[in-house]
Amino acid sequence: MIDNEYMHLAIEQARAAGVRGEVPVGAVVVLNERIVGAAGNRTIADCDPTAHAEIVALRAAASAVGNYRLTGAALYVTIEPCRALRDVRGGIGAGAHRASDLRRR
Repeated sequence: MIDNEYMHLAIEQARAAGVRGEVPVGAVVVLNERIVGAAGNRTIADCDPTAHAEIVALRAAASAVGNYRLTGAALYVTIEPCRALRDVRGGIGAGAHRASDLRRR
């Protein structure tokens, strides 16, 4: 897969979150060309202010690989990652985000 395909999967996660009544943000974590985590926002469903798509996807990725360090992983997010994540990225090597805000669609 290429970056655009991973971003498309993140957009699908965002759309699903929107259908559930969440702010439509999606995220995909890729490690060694394998998707190890994917999620849409879950703040309302989980009643958790930290359940942003990128946080939930990172938690799923860490669980999938059995390590909190996700060295070399890439994070694809449909909008700029939340403020809490910008400085603490758990060893993630690359990141991509889509500039347009899906909430406006």
